[in-house]
Amino acid sequence: MKWLEHSTKVESPGVLKAGDSPKSLAHWQGRKTEIAQINQWLTDENTFLIGIEGIGGTGKSMLASKIYDEIEGFPKRFWADVRNGASFSDLARQVLTEFGSPVPEKEKQLVEALVKCLRSGQFLLIIDNLESLLQPDRQWESRLYGLYGDFFNAWVESGGNSKVLVTTRERPELKGFEWLPLKGLQVEEGVALLTALGIRGDLGEFVELVDGHPLLLRLVADLLKEEYPQDPNLGRLADLGLGNLRQLLTDSQVVGVHRRENVGMVLVLDASFKRLSFCRSQSK
Repeated sequence: MKWLEHSTKVESPGVLKAGDSPKSLAHWQGRKTEIAQINQWLTDENTFLIGIEGIGGTGKSMLASKIYDEIEGFPKRFWADVRNGASFSDLARQVLTEFGSPVPEKEKQLVEALVKCLRSGQFLLIIDNLESLLQPDRQWESRLYGLYGDFFNAWVESGGNSKVLVTTRERPELKGFEWLPLKGLQVEEGVALLTALGIRGDLGEFVELVDGHPLLLRLVADLLKEEYPQDPNLGRLADLGLGNLRQLLTDSQVVGVHRRENVGMVLVLDASFKRLSFCRSQSK
């Protein structure tokens, strides 16, 4: 099975970008504080591992994409999306090949080979969706994935001018990471996002309601534009069965132990599904 989609491209002089394609940066808004923090770590000679942690939909992959596409330095970069369970061996062989380093035949030599490769230059390796390789107790899912832990530990011990950045919903039980907990957008950033997406209405109030959750904001925007392309106004949520969204998201008995953002996404997706089902029934 092909776990990692293979691509190589040079988008700017002297910069090699290889591996999977990162997220689109269309309608990017904000995150100046977070970008500044990551840039500080990327230029810190004592920082080797960086982690972006947050619940689903907060924009971890998009933030990493922003860094991947626009950071200065790092003439060779590799993006690995491991959501489908890429083994460390597969990832290491591809990185070594793209970065022009020898690929050992024996699997047990790959950790050492990748560390040696990263020490040979100033490279950027991004591993997206690391939580896919972890069990609920934050241990590695299998021996194949455990090699990631061996690599992280070896890289922290040896270090170099290269940097390794991961995105994950859960932190692995490892030391040596600098962690950036990622939350929702600031109100002004969320308003700017909805405005860029063409949404009207009381934008600030709505962004506060959903705690600036980027994916939820985009889902609502897509739903409104699909149903009301001429007037995608937040006031029309009532027509889609979401008129009581505020009540539901602020009612502790409804939200319970779940995150408000997750409840909101379930409600919006449910409304979208109902509209889709209705449209299909009318077209028959």
